Amino acid sequence: EASLDNIIKCIAKNTLGDINTKIDKFEERCRTTELEMVKQKGVLDKLNDEICNNLNSKLLSLSSSINESKFEIAERNDELKCLISQILSEINPRF
Repeated sequence: EASLDNIIKCIAKNTLGDINTKIDKFEERCRTTELEMVKQKGVLDKLNDEICNNLNSKLLSLSSSINESKFEIAERNDELKCLISQILSEINPRF
């Protein structure tokens, strides 16, 4: 009976030891995975910042170009109005 009791204790101890070893290995893999995820998040955050900065720069440049174009168009419109007015006054002096 003592022998059977020792066998049961030995099996239980080995089984628990195996389970604990597997749990330890699993926890280590989880820590490694978590570390990799943190690294990847850092890389993604950096990439996102670079993309946002690049887009903001391009948007500012585009906005500046649009404003310049608006100014040029307004100048051309004024010139065209003057030309049309001159042409109309030559055709019909009442204009």
